[in-house]
Amino acid sequence: MSALAEEMQDGLRAVAGPGGSVKERISRAARRTGLAYWRVFDLWYGKARRIDAHEIETVRSKQEQEEAFRAETDELLAQVLARVAALEAALADQRAGAAAGQGAAAVGQGGMVDRVLGRPSGPLIGGR
Repeated sequence: MSALAEEMQDGLRAVAGPGGSVKERISRAARRTGLAYWRVFDLWYGKARRIDAHEIETVRSKQEQEEAFRAETDELLAQVLARVAALEAALADQRAGAAAGQGAAAVGQGGMVDRVLGRPSGPLIGGR
């Protein structure tokens, strides 16, 4: 098998993403690349006798887009996890303050939770 055929296989598998049966992944790769199902099938299994330049460009382009999307998703997930950790810490502080009998001070920490979540500190639109 040629290096180009292996690159196409790896690229199509990356474009298809994880999860699902092989048939589902081939269908997903075909949809995402705009190539016909049976063409992707032949490329997936290394059965294609030739590989056209436009197919190579399409798969490489879609693979780059998928990698960029996954990197962005990973970054957003890390931000969400950091906010959740900060929120858990704020709630733990609030519970500790309430347990120590500082009920009035603990009520004022609700604004801290909003700041951790990135919410505005003022009243909501419409005066609610």
